[in-house]
Amino acid sequence: MASPANSSKRHKNILEAATELFYAHSFAAVGMDAIGERAGVTGPAVYRHFSGKNEILATLFDEAIDGLVLATGATYDDPIEELEYLVRGHAKYVLEQRKLAGVKIREERSLAGPSRKRLHARERRYVERWIECVGRCYPDTSVDERISATHGAIGMLNSLATFPPEALRTDDLPGLMVELVLRGIAGAAYSNAPSSLSSPTRSSGSPQLDKA
Repeated sequence: MASPANSSKRHKNILEAATELFYAHSFAAVGMDAIGERAGVTGPAVYRHFSGKNEILATLFDEAIDGLVLATGATYDDPIEELEYLVRGHAKYVLEQRKLAGVKIREERSLAGPSRKRLHARERRYVERWIECVGRCYPDTSVDERISATHGAIGMLNSLATFPPEALRTDDLPGLMVELVLRGIAGAAYSNAPSSLSSPTRSSGSPQLDKA
């Protein structure tokens, strides 16, 4: 009988193997045998840890949401600071976990059953935090504008998972994304945006975009 430590390691290896294969080939193109071979176990042995590919995918999505929530878990009294923190934390997480984030972005429609509903509920809570923060930054905007701005911002940040290598060489890429996203939200919020958010304060050593 495998020890708990070995079982946990095998569980982790299976998830890592699935991430690599789903990212490289897509969820539909990868079978359990291929996942087992990549993880160093037989295909049937994978079923001792997961009921099938759907459970593997659901577990990966839970890991992605857990990591994102952890990376953006702090709160600020100043909504401008909090929005910058959300953008930077999201960008850093996607860059650090590009393959997992890429699978999450591309394969959401592949998830079936109750797992999909649970995922959408968790995503909704995350997005609602952004919408609320945007609303505190821009109280004169409509709810629809806040929703659109939030989804536009998160979509831009998620695209980091599919950037080509040459687009990842920028020094302080998360900082650059902070500039782009916050300026985009500020533009969407019309000319009454707070000037401090239109040109957010960057950390020391971060590249600064020229003012428009």
